[in-house]
Amino acid sequence: GNGTTTTLNSGTNFTLVVSGNIVVNGTYNVTNAATNNNHAMTLTGNLTVNAGATFNMTAGDDECVVTFNRNGNQTVTGTGTVAFNGITLNMGASNANILDIQSVITMLNDGLTITNGTFKLSSASTITPFTGNATIPANGGLWNNGGTINSTAGDITLNGIFRNTSGTTNIGTVSGDYLRYNTGSFITIEGGNVNIAGSLRPDSGAGADATTYNQSGGTITCGTVGTTSGATGVFDISNTGSSFTMSDGTIIVRRM
Repeated sequence: GNGTTTTLNSGTNFTLVVSGNIVVNGTYNVTNAATNNNHAMTLTGNLTVNAGATFNMTAGDDECVVTFNRNGNQTVTGTGTVAFNGITLNMGASNANILDIQSVITMLNDGLTITNGTFKLSSASTITPFTGNATIPANGGLWNNGGTINSTAGDITLNGIFRNTSGTTNIGTVSGDYLRYNTGSFITIEGGNVNIAGSLRPDSGAGADATTYNQSGGTITCGTVGTTSGATGVFDISNTGSSFTMSDGTIIVRRM
């Protein structure tokens, strides 16, 4: 309700399952969640945090997560304070099911798990969803629609969808951090900036793995730090079965 405060501070494991929408006009706060105590939420509806309100799920360790669980689309909206420890997508067996983050959020580093569904960042948030090697499954997707997404110290292996419509996505921080694609994946650059420390390359190297690449705007820069692989190019979509379409935008390939 308006102005109310709900604080959950149990010392034992619990998961709050919400089958409808959540609208926060006051404060929802999870606190004092000790290590190895799972203070989690599973949500099948939408989350709205209105102006002046707070939704805080940052207590305890990385088990304090919100799982978005609708077999369909979900949203996070509102101009209040929205803070996540971790977010898990398990949204049916399709990357056409989208979690659209329209609120400015904070999330602990390495806090995103994509099982099924597409994570779409449509706000000016800055997040670091991955701090090591990460995989986007065939039924999953990562879509930047206006924020800053930093993936540090590792590769992203793409089996599903990667899309950049607006904002900046940074993949890797050191030489040899790659965006690796597998057959059946889709790469779409419509705007904004994508920076890859190493290369855009097939996961298994030359002669295997294909992707569908479409660019209608924006800038992708490959090899911002360097690549340690001599078997593939810095921007490599050469395997049989791949599709390359470019109507606008810029591709920058750094000389190694």
